[in-house]
Amino acid sequence: VNTTLSGSNFMAGISGINYISGFFIIDFATTQYQTGTITGNTTFSTINKQPGRNTTLRFYSPTGNNLFYPSEWNWYGNGVANSITVDKKIILSLTCFGTGEYDVDAVYSAQI
Repeated sequence: VNTTLSGSNFMAGISGINYISGFFIIDFATTQYQTGTITGNTTFSTINKQPGRNTTLRFYSPTGNNLFYPSEWNWYGNGVANSITVDKKIILSLTCFGTGEYDVDAVYSAQI
């Protein structure tokens, strides 16, 4: 399953992503805040990276799943969010400082 959230009409507010499993494309040209439910192991990728763009994602998982990201991302704080615990949420904040995957700075926090 490939999921992409896109469209200029999503620039304000919080956008719901519904259920995520397989591959998820984070579109930096869309809304700044996104929320969704992860129902299977998920690999993330990005499109429309430009300096100054950012997004914050809040994911919930009723089942607990593994998460995979581009290896070029720069992780801060708690390090890489490799999994999401059953019945918990994570917040993933991404900021672009250029147009490449290596220009993406990532920070996450897990619900305790």
